Amino acid sequence: MNPVYYSLYLERTGPDLQIGQVSGGNTSGSVSGRFGSVSTASSNYYLSIYKSVVDNWKVTGSGTISN
Repeated sequence: MNPVYYSLYLERTGPDLQIGQVSGGNTSGSVSGRFGSVSTASSNYYLSIYKSVVDNWKVTGSGTISN
């Protein structure tokens, strides 16, 4: 199974800022890691979950963002 990438973005005016990225590709589907921090009180963050290789595996994902 090819790696699945979880990227954390800060939504803002202009291009959104990528805070960090973690990846994993084991059969359990578990991905964990830490993202960098930002110095803003904004609560407009989102996860982008994707694979860079098309291998006919269905990709779904969810995550929790906390400080």
